[in-house]
Amino acid sequence: MEQNFTYSENNIIGLIILLVIFMNIKSHHNKMRLDKKLYLTLIISTALIMILNIIMNYVNDRTGYLFREINSITTMIYFILNPLPYIAWSLYVDFFIHKDIKRSRKIRLFVVIPAIISVLLCILSIYNKKVFYITEDNVYQRGELFWLNAALYYSYSVGTYTQIISKRKNVRKKDYYSLLTFAVIPVMAGILQTIDTSKSYLWLGISISALIIFLNIQNGEINEDYLTGVYNRRQLDLYLKNSIRELKPDELLRMIMIDLNDFKEINDNYGHIEGDQVLKYIASILIDSFRSGDFISRYAGDEFVVIMKLESKKNKDEMINKFRKNLREFNETGTRPYKISISLGYATYLPALKMTADEFISHTDKRMYKDKRLHRDKREVKETLL
Repeated sequence: MEQNFTYSENNIIGLIILLVIFMNIKSHHNKMRLDKKLYLTLIISTALIMILNIIMNYVNDRTGYLFREINSITTMIYFILNPLPYIAWSLYVDFFIHKDIKRSRKIRLFVVIPAIISVLLCILSIYNKKVFYITEDNVYQRGELFWLNAALYYSYSVGTYTQIISKRKNVRKKDYYSLLTFAVIPVMAGILQTIDTSKSYLWLGISISALIIFLNIQNGEINEDYLTGVYNRRQLDLYLKNSIRELKPDELLRMIMIDLNDFKEINDNYGHIEGDQVLKYIASILIDSFRSGDFISRYAGDEFVVIMKLESKKNKDEMINKFRKNLREFNETGTRPYKISISLGYATYLPALKMTADEFISHTDKRMYKDKRLHRDKREVKETLL
């Protein structure tokens, strides 16, 4: 019994780490982007695997039909779930680097291929005992193809590691080293577990790596605006520079800049807490209006920026019209004593002009202020008539 607990104590520590991360993420009420959903999948699947590992260790080598059945079932589920954290991590890294949901959808079919092979090997292992088997004495044993199955898992690490290094210019240096750490610590933990079989190190290593990613990347202070949950100015600058540099000949890069009209009056009349709530409303409406792969950020104060990658000029205004419609419906519902009004400007990047990221932002900003002047002029005319 004491030996079983000694083996499982690292898994228990890992579970506590993942629980703290999970509670922190779930307490964030803003809608989750794809990268955060993938990160959440990573920690949930890792937690489930650790729970199964604890159960396996507890029932292993115990006499009785029930213990053997539990051991067989939990071991099978354990091996089937094993690829999930690796899949989530691979897709997370790809989306973190490229911020392209279309690309994520395309590659996920290829990403799951090693996992499908692994699952098939594990299911067949019930009959041929090639990956694992449970003896008549209820003792877990590795089969002769166990290392092939493990190699399928590590293929994810190799592929992800290669992508991180090859695309290091697309991420900030601090984020780059954090991403690399995720691959290094589990490998070290796996080596340590080979040397010391009395404890479980691998999944604790993944939990520690997940914690490092959370502290350095997923905690929102690096990439997200704390108040609204959309990307912040730092991430906007990085994303825009990368998008311009990697723009394909058949792609259009469109920037939309949104500014709240009369926002100061809302703050003055209803307080800054209500003003903060308005910013959250706008962020939520933007997320609902644009595609999940579009880049949405808070630019400064009450200004927001949306960057879209389009394959053609067809339906280029569809998302803008949807945003205006959703905002209008929002204003028509509820009992708020004010209406949210916005000024909006947009522009398409023209490679021939060779504008820098800052010049493109300035160009779009000027178009937005043209719309803002129209709003101001209309208000002044209305006040004069009154």
